[in-house]
Amino acid sequence: MDTDGYAWDVQVSGNYAYIADGGNGLVIVDITDPTNPELVADMLWFTLFGLHYME
Repeated sequence: MDTDGYAWDVQVSGNYAYIADGGNGLVIVDITDPTNPELVADMLWFTLFGLHYME
């Protein structure tokens, strides 16, 4: 999936990929079907360059 920004970091949890997309903020993608990823949310209200996942 092509995002509007530059993917600085990606974390996967379950069926979702959380993408730190620089100036495009946080992009959340449903990867249940990896051959057909679907955009869930695109949070443009902040700049994000890294992610840290804690379980």
